[in-house]
Amino acid sequence: MFRKYMVNVLIIVALLLLSVPTSPAQAVPPTQSNLIRNPGFEEGFTTRGAGEVEIAIHWEPWWTPRSPSDQDGTFYRPEYKPEDANVYGMRRVHSGRYAQKQFNTYSHHRAGVYQQVGGISVGATVKFSAWAQVWSSGQDYPDQCGEFGNYRVWVGIDPTGGRSGDSNNIVWSQPSSSCNQWMFVEVETVAKAGTITVFLKGEPEYRVKHNDAYWDDATLIVQSPPTPTPRPPTATPRPTNTPVPTMTPTPTPVPDAIVSAATVNVYSGPGEIYDIIYQIPQNTFMEVTGKDSSGNWLTIATNDGKAGWVPVSQLQVNVQMN
Repeated sequence: MFRKYMVNVLIIVALLLLSVPTSPAQAVPPTQSNLIRNPGFEEGFTTRGAGEVEIAIHWEPWWTPRSPSDQDGTFYRPEYKPEDANVYGMRRVHSGRYAQKQFNTYSHHRAGVYQQVGGISVGATVKFSAWAQVWSSGQDYPDQCGEFGNYRVWVGIDPTGGRSGDSNNIVWSQPSSSCNQWMFVEVETVAKAGTITVFLKGEPEYRVKHNDAYWDDATLIVQSPPTPTPRPPTATPRPTNTPVPTMTPTPTPVPDAIVSAATVNVYSGPGEIYDIIYQIPQNTFMEVTGKDSSGNWLTIATNDGKAGWVPVSQLQVNVQMN
């Protein structure tokens, strides 16, 4: 009797479990695909027209050509080489074994590499990013950046698919400038054609002995597809309330300079022979009020009223100093 009772209980429990509705499994959002071919520069290098121009496969070199009116030492074509971590170590390679290097000696250039990418929907929002590192110095010590040449880097997108690095169609990122540190640089825009072009660009301000840039780990993603235009409603529209005007947001001002090192010493004069009067922590905003004749030291003022001299190599400078 007891056995029959237990069997009936088990049958009832099983029926109750089957009657409980189950929740459908939540869909996992798809991972955005990187549309760059050879994004980490790991698929080999080939020479392009000259032995000193070695470019990663699927990438192409570009540089602003020199004109007769340009100042001596400016707008030279840089040399391009693979940076091999098996030979030189990981100092200038962000990941993997290789990075793309471009450089000049005692010369200026405006140059980089580019890649065209097809299969883009017109109107889609696209984002391009890459890691960059710079060694710009008037000295031969790779761990130091004495006499920093104020080398800046950008990433850009031509939403029309052009191949000229000097095109006005290119949407560029803000310039980034730091020495011996990896910088993440990115930009986004809206595609105007089915093929777009991504650009990496580097340019020093001063013709110091070493003006070297290194690129690695580029990424291009379609951030959002174009939104289809909805059809207008056929029903008779109802009267709407008069919209309340909204305030136009005030753009956030860009500081003249930001401390890029962990801390920076502020001196009483343009050089380390002068007294250290105080220190400023990383990411402090400051106003640039002048520079010395070499361009390697700036006079600055902070928001709390402090002033003094700091080396350019310890800052991310966002203004041109003439």
